Amino acid sequence: MKRLLLTLMLSLAVSGVAQTEKPVERMVELKYLQGDRANRAINFVREIMIDRVRIIWEPTFRQLMIVGRTLDHTVQAETLLRKFDVPETRSPSKTLEFTIYLIGAYPDATPVRGGPMPVELDSVVKEMQAAFAYKSLGLLDTIPVRVTEGQGRGTEYSGILPFGATGINTKHFYKVHIDSPQVQEDGKTVSTPGFAFTVEVPYGSTGLKGGESGIRTDLTVREGQKVVMSKIQLDDQPNCAIFPMVTVKVL
Repeated sequence: MKRLLLTLMLSLAVSGVAQTEKPVERMVELKYLQGDRANRAINFVREIMIDRVRIIWEPTFRQLMIVGRTLDHTVQAETLLRKFDVPETRSPSKTLEFTIYLIGAYPDATPVRGGPMPVELDSVVKEMQAAFAYKSLGLLDTIPVRVTEGQGRGTEYSGILPFGATGINTKHFYKVHIDSPQVQEDGKTVSTPGFAFTVEVPYGSTGLKGGESGIRTDLTVREGQKVVMSKIQLDDQPNCAIFPMVTVKVL
């Protein structure tokens, strides 16, 4: 009886040793994952495999070490990571056509400067006349600017205000800047963190730059929408103002 009991105990002990596995380490080199995508994928696998694997990530060399409690755990973690380690698919960048209408606003019933307002802007004219004290509006210029979606350094477009916009022969240089525009998920709305329209105001009749007037802001505009920006006051027109109005089209 004692011999049988001893044999059973030894058998159980040997069985327990056989079921115990040492931690399994495996080096994995990532081919495509990098930056934020790599961090998010690795953290996701860590959450799923919590208490079963450790993942040591070296972003500079894009290599990682998986330490699993068992071989199965290590293989499972690596398999999950491989599913994310694929080329990132990007949709082709779209071309965006911004149109900037420069609208002159005047206290008199008849526009002092500028041509007639286009029919498609009738609704904007009514809203502006209801919101501001100006009695007449005139179209000073129409500026089309094409931008590639996501263009990091931004797009700049420079020009000279027509003499009819200022009433004097001194040149007023303007600049349009549109930074990193992005098309939102609806495919129709465009956002940019940096939109600017500025005018160099000359000093007297010398033509030298005496200052700058304009607007700098973030901008979100949807196709078909007409966004009226803040007014720009030029020093030689104390009772008049220029309102840039922006529309966009996704091509």
